[in-house]
Amino acid sequence: MKFEQLVLFSTFLLAASAKLRISKPRQGTEWEFGKKNVVKWKHDSSDKGKEDLHLYFTDGVDPEKFRGRPVASIVVDDVTKDSTEFDLTKIDVSQFPPSAEEYFLRFGDVNGSYSHLFTINGDFVVGICILFIN
Repeated sequence: MKFEQLVLFSTFLLAASAKLRISKPRQGTEWEFGKKNVVKWKHDSSDKGKEDLHLYFTDGVDPEKFRGRPVASIVVDDVTKDSTEFDLTKIDVSQFPPSAEEYFLRFGDVNGSYSHLFTINGDFVVGICILFIN
């Protein structure tokens, strides 16, 4: 069931009409908290200026019902550059699992461009602490 939701959600996200098209991260990509991670996209000739870029964690919610707030947001000053770094060095990783393929990026509002779902691995030290506690 979870696999079917993942496929449905990824398809839904890519079907959103938008001019900016996120090409990285894609499904299978792994990011890490505590690092800066690269985002790439393609733009149309009419795309110019700034755009907000948001990172979301679905937390296993049915993709069709997902309405969460962003984990983090950045402002891309010039969308014609087709690339930026998304800084995850200041995220409180205690709120998230050590590893989960339940993250996606979105430009702008709900009508913006979406990435595929991808994985973010948590802080190594937090993961070791969890192992020792269990």
